[in-house]
Formats: sequence, C-alpha cells, structure tokens
Amino acid sequence: MVSRLVSLPILPAQFIGTRFGKYVSESFTKEAVENSRNYLTNNLNYEEVTIPTKDRVKLNGMLFKKQIENDNRSRISKFFLKLFNINEIFQKSKVWINFNGNGMCYEFLDPKQIKKIQKLGFDFLAFNYRSVVKSEGKPSQKGLIEDGKAIIKYANTLGYDDLYIHGHSLGGAISTKAVAQLKDESPIIYKKVKLIVDRTFSSIKAVLKTFNIFRLIKWIVIKILNFSNWNIKVKKDWEKIDIEKCLFYAPNDEMIKEKSALFRKVKNTTDKNKLVELENYEHRNNLTIDDMKKAISIVG
Repeated sequence: MVSRLVSLPILPAQFIGTRFGKYVSESFTKEAVENSRNYLTNNLNYEEVTIPTKDRVKLNGMLFKKQIENDNRSRISKFFLKLFNINEIFQKSKVWINFNGNGMCYEFLDPKQIKKIQKLGFDFLAFNYRSVVKSEGKPSQKGLIEDGKAIIKYANTLGYDDLYIHGHSLGGAISTKAVAQLKDESPIIYKKVKLIVDRTFSSIKAVLKTFNIFRLIKWIVIKILNFSNWNIKVKKDWEKIDIEKCLFYAPNDEMIKEKSALFRKVKNTTDKNKLVELENYEHRNNLTIDDMKKAISIVG
C-alpha cells in the first residue's frame, strides 16, 4: 500500500502516461496509442494474447510469428525436412521476448525492427507491464518482477525450445530480476533462457544521482525511493544468473550514464566476452542486425 501511495513521483513514464494521457505526453493519448497499435498490426501478422500473473493480474501482449517463405525451394526443403524428421532434430523453435524500457509500451515498437528479428528465425513476443495501456493492475517493483516471470512462463507454455529475452533500459533491470528469481522457482524454464540485457542501470537511485537537479529535490526523491521499495537494484541478480547472458553498454548513453550503468558494477565480475560495447549509441538507438547476431552468438 505504501509503495502505491508514494510511487507516483518516480513511476516510469508509461505508467503515468497511461493514467494521465495528454497531461503528461501526447504520445499516451488514447488516439495516439490506438494509431500506433494500428500501424503495428497493419504491418505484421499478430495474435493478441492475455498473460495471467501469479497475483491474478491480466497482462496484454501480442505474439508476432515469423513469416514462412513461400518460394519453391523453401517448400521442397521443408518437404524433405519433414519426410526425414530432420526439422525436429536440428531446428529449434525460439522466441524473442521483449521487455520495454521506460516510456515505452509495445504499441510504440517499430515493425521494421520486429521484422529484422523475425528474419533471424524468431517469433516475437511483446507485452505491457501492469497498468500500462490495456494491462490490468497497479504498479510496484514486486509486481513488475511478477510480470516478467509471467511472460517468460507464458512463452514456455507455447512450446518454444529457447526463450531469448531482450530487456532494454528499465526492461533490462526487470528481466534480470525476473530471471534470477526463476533460477530458484522454475529451474527447468530458467535453463531455456538466453538473456540479453541492453543499456540498463545498476539501480534507479544511481540514475537519479546523475541527474542535474536541485540537491534537495534529489535527496527527497531518493528517500522516497528507499521508503517505497522502488529502488530497483540489479547487480546481485545479474551475478546470480549462471545461464548464457550478454550485456550491452553504451559509453555515450545520455540517459544511463557510466556512473549509473550496470556495466560499471559488474564489469570486473563478468566474463569479458559477454560484455559488448555499443560505440556512438545513444540510449534509444535500436540494435542493428549485426548487434543482435553478436548477442545471439554469445548466448548461443
């Protein structure tokens, strides 16, 4: 209850945007979100899905299945694969699960970026955290982690062999904490996970400390963070995870600066081969095909 009462000043933008729409951002008016949703669904084949959480919240999401090639060569290849049962042996089914960053809902995703991921052989699963757009519930740190575990478990029920998780910014923190908890709670699912964390923070408090605002305001907000259990810390969770993982970091990130980046906290305890620098990237730049291929080669 305390977390809900005092969380408003520090809630990520998409929660506030959903509640207050045009008073916060034109992007989160009902019309703007609906237009974004239509643009997404008009450009991709999709299935709208409902994801139940452990605490009985219903999350809204979409599953975008990769396109099947229709050329004759593809049909012939698939015929022989099926005939000799090679497909099941050599071709694993895999899904790319997207964890949104701050200020994002899945309606704002770029269809071109999703198509790039599909061309790498993935279905693409997107969802909104609780209280965002069509997802139910009220936000809290514990609730967001439950959302993360729920979407991973849901993907597992769809029969995928490999669960690739890409968490950007806030999504990187939430996905890391969710996967760390699954290690103890659902070890079979945990072993299917391939974790790709992209430009995330070590804690929200660390990010706030880098903001150029009055000291008194900063001090008050940090106190509220600690009091309301909204200071999402990630370092211990990252170090707990012993499945395949990859961490992107960007020295020129204007939002999550070096002092607040998870990379700074874990670079000395993480295999150097799992750390990937994004040179000249800003916070919201999309990963390229080469970036994603690099991550896939690291996590397997």
